[in-house]
Amino acid sequence: YAITHSTGIDEVSKMDNPIVEAGSILIQWATGFLVLGKYLLMLFVPYQLIYDYSYNAMPLTNFGDFRVLLSILVYIALAIYAFWQLPKRNIVALCILALFCSLSIYSQLILVIGTLFGERLAYLPSLWFCLGIVYVLFSLLNSTQANTQTNNGRQIAMGIVLAISALFGIKTVIRAAEWKSNLSLFSADAPKSPNSVRLNDNLSTELHRQYINPN
Repeated sequence: YAITHSTGIDEVSKMDNPIVEAGSILIQWATGFLVLGKYLLMLFVPYQLIYDYSYNAMPLTNFGDFRVLLSILVYIALAIYAFWQLPKRNIVALCILALFCSLSIYSQLILVIGTLFGERLAYLPSLWFCLGIVYVLFSLLNSTQANTQTNNGRQIAMGIVLAISALFGIKTVIRAAEWKSNLSLFSADAPKSPNSVRLNDNLSTELHRQYINPN
């Protein structure tokens, strides 16, 4: 990518990706691991979704941030499991490594891209995440089904899956409604990230356009 594309770190705006002014490789990498942790968290718990993560929606950080350390520990644990199980042709291990590869180009660790974080960028990584989760659930349900003494456990597992699916479905409907118009989207997202310059600017501009200068 770096060879075939002319855009470099000097051409990325601070407003779009504040990591360009990190001033230190340590801050860049610490923020990169925070970004990776955010992606993983959003795959499990897509809460507080916002349409833009430009300047100060996610402030730069350092290795003293416990969130960075937690992210590193989680990824190390996943990597150890994946490399340990891959020779056994473990599907989950393959999904983990594929998830790592698809996330790596957006992590800010390999190269700085035009945005610090983007929910849309998790589209391909979410494929491997979903495949891994479905495989694990399918394996658990099959193992409980094979054992007649654990029929209650199978019913509980199915109940948990249905409950999670229902919650995610409700979240999808609620989030889709927030995208009804610019004003509804900006009004919903600005309070979720009060430090974001662009979210607040877009909301104030839209309010001014509709109520102060509607023509």
